[in-house]
Amino acid sequence: MRARTPLTDETVAEQAGVDADTPQGDAAVRLLALQRHQSAEHARLLRELAPLWVASEEGESAPDDREEADLVVAIALRTTTVRAGTLLRDAHLAIDELPRLFARLEAGDLPVEWHQRILRSARKLTPAQRFELDTRVAAWDLASIPVQRFRRELRLLIAWLHQAGQNAPRPEDLRDVALEGSPVDDGTATLRITGPVLLIAWLHQAGQNAPRPEDLRDVALEGSPVDDGTATLRITGPVPEILSLARRLDASARAVQDQQRRALADGAPIPFDPDGAAALNGAPLTLAALRYAILTGSVLETGGIEVPTERFRLNVTVPVMTLMGFSDAPGVVDGTVPIPASMARMIAAREPFWYRVLTDPVTGTFIPAAATGYRPPTAMLEHLRMENPVCAVPGCTRPSTSRAEADHIQEYDHTDPTSGGPTCVSNLHLLCFTHHRLKTRGMIDPVRGPDGTTRWNIGTERDDRSRSPGSHRPRATASIPANRDLATPTLASALLDAWEQHHWEQEIKALMRNGASRSPGSHRPRATASIPANRDLATPTLASALLDAWEQHHWEQEIKALMRNGAFDEPDQLDHEDYLRRTAPPPF
Repeated sequence: MRARTPLTDETVAEQAGVDADTPQGDAAVRLLALQRHQSAEHARLLRELAPLWVASEEGESAPDDREEADLVVAIALRTTTVRAGTLLRDAHLAIDELPRLFARLEAGDLPVEWHQRILRSARKLTPAQRFELDTRVAAWDLASIPVQRFRRELRLLIAWLHQAGQNAPRPEDLRDVALEGSPVDDGTATLRITGPVLLIAWLHQAGQNAPRPEDLRDVALEGSPVDDGTATLRITGPVPEILSLARRLDASARAVQDQQRRALADGAPIPFDPDGAAALNGAPLTLAALRYAILTGSVLETGGIEVPTERFRLNVTVPVMTLMGFSDAPGVVDGTVPIPASMARMIAAREPFWYRVLTDPVTGTFIPAAATGYRPPTAMLEHLRMENPVCAVPGCTRPSTSRAEADHIQEYDHTDPTSGGPTCVSNLHLLCFTHHRLKTRGMIDPVRGPDGTTRWNIGTERDDRSRSPGSHRPRATASIPANRDLATPTLASALLDAWEQHHWEQEIKALMRNGASRSPGSHRPRATASIPANRDLATPTLASALLDAWEQHHWEQEIKALMRNGAFDEPDQLDHEDYLRRTAPPPF
């Protein structure tokens, strides 16, 4: 397949529809060169990754070896282990099974986007089909053909390969469910379902082999695309069942609303008013609010099976200044999901018990809980989850809320507890089951320093595993600082500055009471200090609110003191503004 006109530096401007001697023409030439450079650089990345691939045929240790390789790549490229695994698979496929196309990529003829599309298409092909794909597509005029023609011809070739030959995979062999993240962090994800029936026809209930509605029952939790403090519980099932549930829920809500309306008219206690909103507003709750309250307050029937209690409580962390109403800094649910300040205050007001989280006022480090025996108590596990909302291994995104285990960084000695690592927060972290197994096998080795930083040694060189114990060289290392509360240092600095200003104010008042005050407008600070701006990542709104409140308070107190001593009749706005210009703001 050849292009009508070669795509070169001389022809790119003409094919783009601009003159060659214009800024647009020059930009087109530079972009073409950049595309070819990016292709060559991507090929270089794949060539570096390919030797780290672990095939599934390499024995029982292959899954753990693959996890180890994923960690090495994730740390080096500063990505997640899931993305690292995908890159390793693509590198193996590109270099070992599609070498001709890889050579075109390395030469800059094949754009990175095109190459990734080819890899996605080749994943489900047999080795013989991949050889055919590699041979045919590499012969195309990849440096010049337009994208529309490339995509059309590739789709036709893939369809032909699927249908031709005895080695074509059966539809039953292609069943798969894969979770794909969004290319941008917009809070969305895609669940890709592949099966023996055409997906579009399957989704539209077409054909005799369409799945029964009973087979599609599902309850799924969906996050909001924006951090507005909401989430959605999506219930899918046969139409009669969902309609029946909706009607029963609606009938219950209407019955409760009718009784609330009657109670309000008679002045009687209002039924089913858990938050007191109906009594406060003098009106029955809306049907939407009642449906939600009835559904979330219903008893879950499990047929007599005892449901174990949650291992962890649901933590909602709220800054103290937000609780006091001096800031609108958001709260955080389980260390990962932000919620608005108003919702955080509402949740705190409803709870009978608050759990205080102590942090170092300078660094924001979580202050450890007390040490104990081998198994950490519930309070210590909760503390660990505050520090590690996800698995502590670099690049792993598995949540620690469930299916996670507390692990001793320095191993606990069951025969002599005094000689091994203690059971305390400084020697513990939460790991997912997979990475806990890798640590037990010695494939990852964390070492925690005195400042809380954990140095991770990931794996050992394959040719070094025959060495004596302790002499292995790690394949990758990463230093992860301790998780810290970013608001604490700024809050502590603001409170300290306010305390010092308060002392200065008290000294001024004492001098005025003793008749030692100066004439109006001549007062000056007894001392000045230049404080560099705090560059921590705390909420700017908190700092602004504290500054405004302090300036207003200081000015009012100063005027009141002068007026009490008869030395000042009314404030001079110009003098006050001059005072504010000469007084340095707090350092945050």
